[in-house]
Amino acid sequence: HNLLYPCEGKVENTLLFACRNHCEFEERLGDNNCVYRLELDRNAIQVNTHASEDNTNEPGLARTKAVRCPACNHDEAFFFKDPRSVDDGAELTYICCNVKCNNSWRK
Repeated sequence: HNLLYPCEGKVENTLLFACRNHCEFEERLGDNNCVYRLELDRNAIQVNTHASEDNTNEPGLARTKAVRCPACNHDEAFFFKDPRSVDDGAELTYICCNVKCNNSWRK
C-alpha cells in the first residue's frame, strides 16, 4: 500500500502522484505531463501481396474466379480494398493464387 497514484491537482490544474493512505502526500509529475502517447503513421501500413502455400487454402480470404491473372492467366485471385488507398472508389487489389506467379494488380 505504498504506491503513489496519478491524480489531478485541482489547485494548479496539474498532474500529481498522490498517496491513498490518508497521509495527503502529493508529488508533482514534472515538466513532461505526457502519460501516454500513440502516434500512427498511415504510410507505414504494409500489405502482404503474395500467395503462399499457407494462405492459398485459407478459407477466410476473399477470392474470386471472375478475373484472370494478366501475367500467367491463372483463373483465381485473392482480392481486397487496399487500406493505403486514399479515395473511396471501388478499386480493388488482386493477388494471383498461383504460388509460382505472385503477381498483383489493381482493377
